[in-house]
Amino acid sequence: MVARQAMQNQEIPDFIDNKQIVAIFDLPENVKIMVKENIPLYHWHLIKKKKPTSLLQKNFIEILKSEY
Repeated sequence: MVARQAMQNQEIPDFIDNKQIVAIFDLPENVKIMVKENIPLYHWHLIKKKKPTSLLQKNFIEILKSEY
């Protein structure tokens, strides 16, 4: 799921193929509802540096690992 503005500004990373984009949205609230209602099926990918550069980044990654 990708924000229309990100597509227009060409902010989508090169490794993401158009076939991987399942939805384009204008309003984040709409996406929030779709996720809450379990409408989209998706796989999460976290792209990060090998080593976190701050304690905040490290903690965020650890939370993600523990939850997912």
